[in-house]
Amino acid sequence: METRLVYYVAQTVDGFIADRTGGVGFLDGLDESGGDYGYGEFYAGIDSLVMGRATYDFVRSMGVWHYAGKPTVVMTSRPGDDAPEDVRFSDRGPREVLEEVRAAGGGSTWLVGGGRLAGAFCAADLIDEWVVTVIPCVLGSGVPLASGMPATTKLELIDQASFRGGLVQLRYRIAGGLRNVPCRN
Repeated sequence: METRLVYYVAQTVDGFIADRTGGVGFLDGLDESGGDYGYGEFYAGIDSLVMGRATYDFVRSMGVWHYAGKPTVVMTSRPGDDAPEDVRFSDRGPREVLEEVRAAGGGSTWLVGGGRLAGAFCAADLIDEWVVTVIPCVLGSGVPLASGMPATTKLELIDQASFRGGLVQLRYRIAGGLRNVPCRN
């Protein structure tokens, strides 16, 4: 079974995945233009999920757990109440959590939301693929795509797709298979 960690996320043109309050209103109305922008195929290929507590709380506030049947680890120091069946909470670091997920047969794992969480996994040299869907709007401020990374990592574009409504999806892997290589021209 292929094991990979994929950071699959939507961001604004100016690099934010949520507004200052964690809201994602800039995504409202996207499904009205038809199609799922490749999400269905992506989700079918994912075996497990890892997310931070803020993302978990946001998803739970919608009233429906959209990831039923997929083992999910929520990285947090606060245990959760009344969690869905496949959800567990962990206060361990990125490397330990990913090792546990893979040992449990996690296969391909989706790193769901959270700029700080993505930054921590990137700093630990664990993200295998970045799939970033750029939404044609500008927020001006908010939650960045990734934060807290101590080193830069050069990415190599491996695929791209354009969709109605001006969305662009970019798929990257670490350039040359080398991780934490400083970006240089």
